[in-house]
Amino acid sequence: MSERHTVEWEPAAQMRAMLLADDDPDGVLAVFDCTDLLADDPRPRGPFPYGPDAVRLQIGLYRVLVEIDDAKRIARITHIGRT
Repeated sequence: MSERHTVEWEPAAQMRAMLLADDDPDGVLAVFDCTDLLADDPRPRGPFPYGPDAVRLQIGLYRVLVEIDDAKRIARITHIGRT
């Protein structure tokens, strides 16, 4: 089994998630649940590739941009937006 990645949130993305949670707490909770899974699989099957080191996830009504650093074993959430 390979080592897990650390899932980190950029401060701006985390602040945006908190603002979105005011209107849709269950939807944003689903985003947090799904992004936690990136620790075991930072490149899950199905997301849209966004360059060589990033993916864009669609989680319910939300799009989440994740930058992946395999050398440091980090999956960094850089943006969350509502579709």
